[in-house]
Amino acid sequence: MKKTIKILISVIIIIMLFLYFIYCVLFDFDIEKIKGQELLKEESSPNSNYKVECYLNNGGATVDFAVLCKVIDNKNKKERNIYWEYHCSEAEITWKDETTVIINEMELDVLKDTYDFRKK
Repeated sequence: MKKTIKILISVIIIIMLFLYFIYCVLFDFDIEKIKGQELLKEESSPNSNYKVECYLNNGGATVDFAVLCKVIDNKNKKERNIYWEYHCSEAEITWKDETTVIINEMELDVLKDTYDFRKK
């Protein structure tokens, strides 16, 4: 009886680890792992403290285009992805103020906001 319980617990743990692995590989929603491919455009903030670069990503013949935008802090050269949109091939960038940018009608605070179409 004890051996059966140990085997059952081991099988459950193995299944849980396998499912967790599948979740991490297939459903990881961290846009920081996405890299830009073809630079579409870039715009600096009014005081040039920040710059937004937008890239066109081509997924190949079976997947539509996507746009990735990243913000670069010109003071410390840190960068992070802030915008990820699928079924999109253009990027319109407008700065509202020094830390607020509008990308394709989506208003984002470059210090904290992130837009990911998968998390609507």
